[in-house]
Amino acid sequence: MCDGCDQTLQLSWGPNGDRLYVFLCGCRRDGVDARVVERLVRDRVEGESVLLVDGVANEEFRRVFRNLFAEVRVAASADDLVFVWRI
Repeated sequence: MCDGCDQTLQLSWGPNGDRLYVFLCGCRRDGVDARVVERLVRDRVEGESVLLVDGVANEEFRRVFRNLFAEVRVAASADDLVFVWRI
């Protein structure tokens, strides 16, 4: 989610085949590295409770994430994330 305008980011691929989250809203011209965002999100969830993600496959991680957070907002860069808790 774009922290500037509340629009959903779109997963896309860069010229080198790298996965990117792009801002269709126009708030940012450059996409952010999806691997960095996803790693930081997983790190945050693990930081809250390792037991929640211990042994969880990447395919199942989305379920764990959705139980904890309503959304992740990307601000100025891929590592500038704002977590909106579900609870």
